[in-house]
Amino acid sequence: EAAVMLVHPDWASSGMVGEEVQAFSDFLVYALDSDSVLGHWSIAVFDEASGFVDVYRGRHYGKIYPPTKVMTRHGRGKEQLRYKDCDVETKRANTL
Repeated sequence: EAAVMLVHPDWASSGMVGEEVQAFSDFLVYALDSDSVLGHWSIAVFDEASGFVDVYRGRHYGKIYPPTKVMTRHGRGKEQLRYKDCDVETKRANTL
């Protein structure tokens, strides 16, 4: 829910997010789109009642964690984080 609140702070006042409101699997999109460890995961949600499966893939799925610090050429040599791809064998094992 914290990741949802970063994107939609107005949802707390409207009652869409909070302790009294049930979290939905749709909220996973916000956490998986972050730079946290969750951004490297893929998650499958199985709905027993309908028989459907929802698969969510993080923005950095298939990348090595933690990111590598690199100096940028532009912007006066500022430090940035860059994610490197996993090796071929790891990618193959983790392919969805």
